[in-house]
Amino acid sequence: MMNRRQFLQTTTATALLASRPILPAAQGMRPKPAFRVLYSNDTTNILTSPRPGYVRKDPFSLERLAASVDEAAEVDVHLLQPGNGWVPWWKSSVYPADAHYRWFQEKTGLPAGSIGELMLKGSDLVGSFINHCRARKVSPFISIRLNDYHGIEMLEMVKRRMYRNEQNTPKPKIDHELVAWLSRPLYEHLEYRLRPDPDNYARLSEAEEVKYVNSMRSRNQLRTGRVWNWAIPEVPAYKLSLIRELCENYDFAGLELDFMRWSAFFRLEETTEEQRVAIMVSFIKQVREALDSNTPSKQKRWLCVRVPLRLSGHSPLGVDLPQWVAAGVDMVNLSCHYTTEQQTDLPHICRLIPETPVYLEMSFTSSRYPKPTTDKPGTSGANSDVYRKMTLEQFCTTAHLVNKRGGAGVSLFNFVYYRSLADLKTEPPFDVLARLKDRDWLSRQPQHYFLSNATNPPSEASQFARNRVVSAGKERLFLMDTAPPASGWKTDGRLRIQSLQPMEQRQLEVRFNGFELIPTNEISEPYPQPYADGLGNVETLRAWIVPNQAMRDGPNEIKVGFSDGAPLEIVFMDLDIQ
Repeated sequence: MMNRRQFLQTTTATALLASRPILPAAQGMRPKPAFRVLYSNDTTNILTSPRPGYVRKDPFSLERLAASVDEAAEVDVHLLQPGNGWVPWWKSSVYPADAHYRWFQEKTGLPAGSIGELMLKGSDLVGSFINHCRARKVSPFISIRLNDYHGIEMLEMVKRRMYRNEQNTPKPKIDHELVAWLSRPLYEHLEYRLRPDPDNYARLSEAEEVKYVNSMRSRNQLRTGRVWNWAIPEVPAYKLSLIRELCENYDFAGLELDFMRWSAFFRLEETTEEQRVAIMVSFIKQVREALDSNTPSKQKRWLCVRVPLRLSGHSPLGVDLPQWVAAGVDMVNLSCHYTTEQQTDLPHICRLIPETPVYLEMSFTSSRYPKPTTDKPGTSGANSDVYRKMTLEQFCTTAHLVNKRGGAGVSLFNFVYYRSLADLKTEPPFDVLARLKDRDWLSRQPQHYFLSNATNPPSEASQFARNRVVSAGKERLFLMDTAPPASGWKTDGRLRIQSLQPMEQRQLEVRFNGFELIPTNEISEPYPQPYADGLGNVETLRAWIVPNQAMRDGPNEIKVGFSDGAPLEIVFMDLDIQ
């Protein structure tokens, strides 16, 4: 068996020689998908964000899976994520789910969860999903999380139950359904881990460990270290074995490789960019071969990749899109990770791979920030953050901007979280899905642009994130890309700034492409707003009129400053115009 250094050297040389980008003329001969709207379904939302008539404690069923396809039937592509990528929710010979769940129950004394119970009875989530999509005339894609970290922070706690005969002790307050989705190889191959556990975690008592992992803000470092290191040859080989059997046994329309769950694959201090790219190019080539060699219906199956929407996040993951396209990628899904962003590297990426469809991902939220602290104690399951919800106008404006900047369409992620991550829960705006396909209609809609502190790991912080804290006497620059509607902008616009803390007596001065803006007292929401979460008020909002002639088709420069007062953190900035 090759050691890691030999593998890196061999893979680098092979992939760099064989993966040169093909010429535009040859690339143009490849078939190209015509999809406009992609829709991601992580399966777990069926339990955590239940549709009307269900509650969180209701068990999973194939009927509920089918209903999740039905409610989004207007999309072109439905991407199912069958779990977190560790335990197959399909008929697997590589790692049979029924054997896994029996092992898990016997070793831990913990329940398998409702999905585990289905798999123990011989159910097949992937097969059922594909059949239902075909019946609804929706293209079924399978999306595989390549290195997911959800639940991985609880491995050691569960492992202690296995080897200290603690089955009869009180169950720790952890997500037992999630723990049951962690595969046996994760427990047995600690040598594959990306990093050792943090020192501060290793010193905790068992009671403190539970508190640590139940805190969203303290567990991410632990999670990131426990994913697998893709510089170890056995790691991509194992994931490839799962993908191969999917390709052999199921007639799906396409496969998405999800590099965003979780977006850590390598020790950057031990690998060069060329080595990382070579490993991923080799992997993608083998996936392409598996797709093409095992096609039950003899129809071309599409290969999509979900990657960061900022180019700065590509090198750490081994992403080189021209080389990946040459290796067999057909579609690129630029992921926001969690919070929708309109300001992205999509235009540049479309120029890098001009013959490859590029999609921009949108989620349920346009802004996320910590809730203001209060003396009121939190409750189990309570939202720790504020999630400003995406509106019809924001979805349409984002899609229009994508179209004008060379994108093929949009994708939806975490779309149903309107049902759960909200103080006032609502139904998702499913009626927008069909509209997102209609480029002409989108080009004639009222516009709503926005900026917020969205993260896109492992990318560098966005320009908004870097400049969102404004100090007295230090003007900050923000860039906002805008694209006029089909008939041009007919009205003046209105720019609003929302701060985390009250603005108090600060006198903000704003310039828009060199125009000094005039304040207005009209700070209300620009369009009908059915979602209450994250909205500003008279203490945190200010607004200005943007003259029509100041608008640019392209990046607009917005400069914000004030002369006196403490630093001010901006959490949201928006522009409405028609």
